[in-house]
Amino acid sequence: MSFGHLCDKPDFDELTLIAPRPGAPLWFLHIPKTAGSSFRRTMMARFPGSLHLDMWQDGPNPHRTEPETVVAEFTRSGAFASKLFCATHVPFRYWKLLATQPDTKLITFLREPTARLISDYRYQGTERHPRYQEFRAKFPDFNQFFRDKSAINRMTKHLAAFANEPVDAIIDRLETDFALVGTQEEYDLCLRLLLAGLGLTTEAHDRKMNVTDESATAIALGDDILAEIRQLNHADTTLFMHFARRIAAAKPALEAMLAQHEIPAGGEV
Repeated sequence: MSFGHLCDKPDFDELTLIAPRPGAPLWFLHIPKTAGSSFRRTMMARFPGSLHLDMWQDGPNPHRTEPETVVAEFTRSGAFASKLFCATHVPFRYWKLLATQPDTKLITFLREPTARLISDYRYQGTERHPRYQEFRAKFPDFNQFFRDKSAINRMTKHLAAFANEPVDAIIDRLETDFALVGTQEEYDLCLRLLLAGLGLTTEAHDRKMNVTDESATAIALGDDILAEIRQLNHADTTLFMHFARRIAAAKPALEAMLAQHEIPAGGEV
């Protein structure tokens, strides 16, 4: 199945094709600060034994593992043949093995770029991030952070198949090769779609995103700064707006489909 086709013509029988099987897992490409942690926890609770393939290792000596190492260790483990759900922060371009696994169901979530950028800055400066002290020293204020090349167009860089892949090509590939391209802004609808396709209920706690209260660290941005952020992140804005519009246009038909087939919490259709 493809998300693009589902948006064009919502069909529940096609949606059920999203169900994973050994050798063809649900593969979640987790872009930071897009409600991905909430989604990952929900799915890992549904599929015991799932894998979270991260570059950051927690513990008394937190450290970063290079993405090539994460991929190599996973490939050697042979886990791909048995897992039903895998989540990873490692960018798409490193996962060459996915090209040999065409039945893998690829999933990602996007977010309005300015909101994602602000949330990313706040998070990396908190003690929840393994190297927050280093981050604070490097980026004492938001203006320095959003102008740094590492922060610019983070979503398109994460989903690109190769360096500098044009955003139009990324959009075309996501339309045809991804089973779900959700947005944080429509998190509830996108989660319900996936769980309905899997024949699972959507519980009330699933629909609540794990979002930190950041009101105490609100960042006020003037129109000139907002315009600069949009200009620097033109590719991310193009990517996000494409799928936000796709979901908005398809939402009435998708909701109508769910009304017929969604399994309510604690019940049956």
